[in-house]
Amino acid sequence: MIPFVRSLLADLRNGLSRAFPPPVTLRQHLRQNLIIGMAIVLLLLVFQDAGPVRDSREKSIDWLVRMHRGIAATDDAATRPFVLYDIDETSHEKWGEPFHVPRDKLARLMETALAAGPAVLFVDVELARPTPADDALLAVLQQHIQRPAGATLILLSGFKEKVDPERGGYLSIRDSFVNAALAGGASLNWANSLFERDRDQLIRRWKPFVVTCDAQYRAMPLPAVQLVALAAIEGSAAKAQLAAWLRSFAEESCFAPVSADTAPLVLGGRSLSVADSPFGQRILFSFPWQLEAGETRPETLFEGQRTRLLSVIPAHVVTEGGLRPDVPPGHVAVIGASHADARDIHATPLGDMPGSLLLINAMHSLFQHGQLVNPPAWLQMLSAALMLIVVSVIFMKFPSLKGAIISFVLLLLLLVPLSMYLFRYGVWLDFALPLTAVKVFQVVMEYHRKLQNRQTDHE
Repeated sequence: MIPFVRSLLADLRNGLSRAFPPPVTLRQHLRQNLIIGMAIVLLLLVFQDAGPVRDSREKSIDWLVRMHRGIAATDDAATRPFVLYDIDETSHEKWGEPFHVPRDKLARLMETALAAGPAVLFVDVELARPTPADDALLAVLQQHIQRPAGATLILLSGFKEKVDPERGGYLSIRDSFVNAALAGGASLNWANSLFERDRDQLIRRWKPFVVTCDAQYRAMPLPAVQLVALAAIEGSAAKAQLAAWLRSFAEESCFAPVSADTAPLVLGGRSLSVADSPFGQRILFSFPWQLEAGETRPETLFEGQRTRLLSVIPAHVVTEGGLRPDVPPGHVAVIGASHADARDIHATPLGDMPGSLLLINAMHSLFQHGQLVNPPAWLQMLSAALMLIVVSVIFMKFPSLKGAIISFVLLLLLLVPLSMYLFRYGVWLDFALPLTAVKVFQVVMEYHRKLQNRQTDHE
C-alpha cells in the first residue's frame, strides 16, 4: 500500500511540474497564480454550504453583527423606534409570581401602549388558557375592535404537535380564549414567532411562514411577525398583498408538500424573497439584552423628534404609576416577558435575550436593512482575482513568510472596513471566502516552491 501511495504522490508532483513549470516572467507568474487561485475560489464557491465553509461564513457574519452592536440607524423613513413593555423579574415578583400573566395587569399594559399611538402592538404573552380574571382583557380587545382606525394589534399564536394515526405528526394552532373577541376585528391579527435554531443552538434566521392544520386537515399558513408588521406599516394595499400571498397556498391537505408561490413577496414598496436561503432570512441583530458598562441605547430621528431607537419600560412601572413612553406616535410596541419563569430566553450572536427582544431585532433588521444580499458568484470571483493578483505581486517581491504576513494584513485592511460599511445596508461582502482562498493559495504556492527547489537540487 505504501509504495502505491508514494507512486501516486510522485505522479502528482510530476503532473504539477509539467502543468506549472517554473515561471520566468511576471506574466507567467500571474497566469499560474491566477489559475491555481481561481481553482481554489471556485471549489470554495461550489462547496460553500459544506460544514467548514458554512461555519466560517456564519462566524464572519456573527462578528460583523457584534461589531455593529449599538450603532445608530440611519435617519430615514424605514427607521421605526420600538418600545418594549417588559414583564421583568421585578414585575413578576411584585405581581406575586403568578403562573399566568394577570389579565388586569395585561389589560393595563395594553391600554397604556395603545394610548401612546403605536402603528403596531404585539402581545407576546401566552393567551391559550382562560383565567377567572379575563374580563378586563376582553373588554380592552372589544373596545379596540370597535374603533374605526387605530394600531394594528397582533397576537402571537401558540402551537402544539398532534399526531394523526394514519398520516403522522402535524402542527396545529393552540386555541385561545380570545378567539371570540377577534370576530370581525380587522385591526386584530395572528402571527407566528418561530425562528430557526442552528446546530450550535444560536438563533440567526426567521421563518417567513409556518404551515399549520385546521380541524379538517386543511393548510393554514401563518405569516411571520415581521411580514404582518411590515404590511400594517405599509398600509391597506400591502395588507391585501400579504393576504393574496397567503391564499397562494393551494393545498387542500396540510400534509401535502408546500407549494406556495416562490416568487418574491411584494409588500408596498418592498420585494421580499421567501425562498429558503442562508442570507434572505438572516437577522442582523442590533439590540443586546444586557448593556455593557457605559453603553447606551442608540437614538434616531423619527417624525421630527430625536428619540431612542429602543425604549425598555418595566411592566410594573406602567401598572403602578401609569408611565407613558416619550416616543412619537407611529412606533412599534411589544409586550413581553423576560423573567426566568417565562422560559423564553434564547441564544443569539449578541448573547442571550428574551423572545420579545428577539422579535424586535428581527423586525428592525427587516425594516432598516431589508434582507441580507449576497453578491453574485461572478462578482465574488472577480474580486478574488484582483486580490490574487495583489498577493502574487507581493509574493514575488518578498520571501514567503513575509509575503504571507503582508498580503494577509493588506487584505484585512481592505476587506473588513468595506464589509462593515456595506453590511449596514444589508449587503454581505464575504471577506472570509477570499481570505480562506488566499490562505489555501499560500499553502499551495509554498508547496509548489519547495517542490521546484527539490527538483532543482536533484538536477
